[in-house]
Amino acid sequence: MVLMLQVIFIHLKVIISLFLFQWRYMNPLVREMRELGEQNNLCLDKKQVKRIKQYMAVGFIALKWGATLRGYPTTKEEKEHMLYFFVMCRFLDDLADEELMTSDEIIAGLNPKDEQIPDHMLLPVFVYEKMKKFSSTEFLEQLERSLIFHDESLKQLGDEKLSEEKLWDITFDKGVSALELARSILRNPVTENELEVGNDLEYFIQLTNDMFDIYKDYQDKQQTVFTATTDMRKNANAYEATLSKLFNAFEVLTYEPKNIKKCMRLFVIIPSFGQVCLTQLLRCQERTDGVFRIEEYSRKELVCDMEKRKNILAYFKYNKMYYKRIRAL
Repeated sequence: MVLMLQVIFIHLKVIISLFLFQWRYMNPLVREMRELGEQNNLCLDKKQVKRIKQYMAVGFIALKWGATLRGYPTTKEEKEHMLYFFVMCRFLDDLADEELMTSDEIIAGLNPKDEQIPDHMLLPVFVYEKMKKFSSTEFLEQLERSLIFHDESLKQLGDEKLSEEKLWDITFDKGVSALELARSILRNPVTENELEVGNDLEYFIQLTNDMFDIYKDYQDKQQTVFTATTDMRKNANAYEATLSKLFNAFEVLTYEPKNIKKCMRLFVIIPSFGQVCLTQLLRCQERTDGVFRIEEYSRKELVCDMEKRKNILAYFKYNKMYYKRIRAL
C-alpha cells in the first residue's frame, strides 16, 4: 500500500510539473505556429498539435531526468532549448518519413537562400530559427551530422526488404543520435559512463515508440523491428535485456545514489507503458498459433490504447513492480 502511494505521489508531481511546463512553454509555441500557419493558409489540425505536444512532453521528461540526476533544477534557457529541439525532432521525422527528404535536402531547406519557403518547410524553419538562438555552432553541426541516420531510415520505406539485423541497427542509430544532442543541452558536465547509459536509454525509448506505432507504420508500409517480425517474443526478450542493461548501468553512474534512484523512478514510466503494449502484441501472436502475422490483426488488436481502464491498471502494476526492483538496489 505504501509503495503504491509512492507511485501515485510521484505521478502527481510529474503531471503537475508537465502542466506548468505546457502552460509556460508549450502552449505559447503552439499558438505562434498556428498564427504563422493561418498567415500562410496552412492549418495545424488537432492530430498534428497532439503529435507536437507528444514530442514536447518527451523533451520535458528528458529535462526531468537530467535535473533529477544532477540534483538541481533546469534553467529557463535549458527548458526553451530542449523544447525547440524536440519539436524540431518531430519535424525532422516528418520530413524524412512523409516528404521522403534526404539529409542534404533537409539541411538546404532549413537554410533557405531566398524568402520563398515551401509550405512543408515553413514550420520547421520557424522552429529551427528559434532553436538557433540557444545553439552553439558545434550543436548545429552535430544536428546536421545526425541527419545521416534519417537517410538510413528512408530505407525503411523502400520496396527492398531489409534484414532483421539491419532494422535493429537502424533503430539503435536513430535513437542514439537524438539523445546525445539532448544531453548536450544541459550545462552540467557529462560524468563517467553517462553517455553509455544515454545511448541505451534512447535506444530503449526508440523501441518503445516503434512498438506503439506498429499499426501506423504497417499502414505506411514502414519496416521496423515490430512490423517485420514473425516472433514478437524475440522482441520482448530484446526489450527486457535492454532494460536490465539499463538498470545495471544506472547503478554505476557517479551521481548521488539518492538522485540515481529518483531518476530511475521517473524512467520506469517508459517500460511500464512498453510492457502493457508488448503484452497486447504477444496476445496477438498467441491467437495465430505462436507466429506473429501482422496482416491478420485488426487496428484494435495492434493499437495499445492507454486510456482504457484495464491498460491503466496494468501500467500501475508494472510501475509498482519496477519500484520494488529499484528499492532493492
